[in-house]
Amino acid sequence: MVIIGILAGLALIKYGPVTEKARSAEAYSKLANIVSAENAYKLENNVYTATIANLDIDILVSNNFTFSVPSINNSSGYAKATKQGNATKDYYMCLNGGKQSVGSAPSCP
Repeated sequence: MVIIGILAGLALIKYGPVTEKARSAEAYSKLANIVSAENAYKLENNVYTATIANLDIDILVSNNFTFSVPSINNSSGYAKATKQGNATKDYYMCLNGGKQSVGSAPSCP
């Protein structure tokens, strides 16, 4: 019993970082799609949109995150993946340049 407990404990220690890395990959993949769509929208309309529904994308279903564009102006801003479910961190990506950030909003150019 003790050996099984030790092995299970070691498995959990190794499993945690792997699941967070998968969540990070999901967040950044979908944020990159939002950033790409925002830049296409800006080319057509000369401004970014704060409403993801205005973008021509179908990527926003997730058990780990909700996606938004909470901070924009005519030349910069960022997209955000807000944690929910088992996710432990928020992820951000600048609309101009794609700079990434975890935990707090980046300073976007």
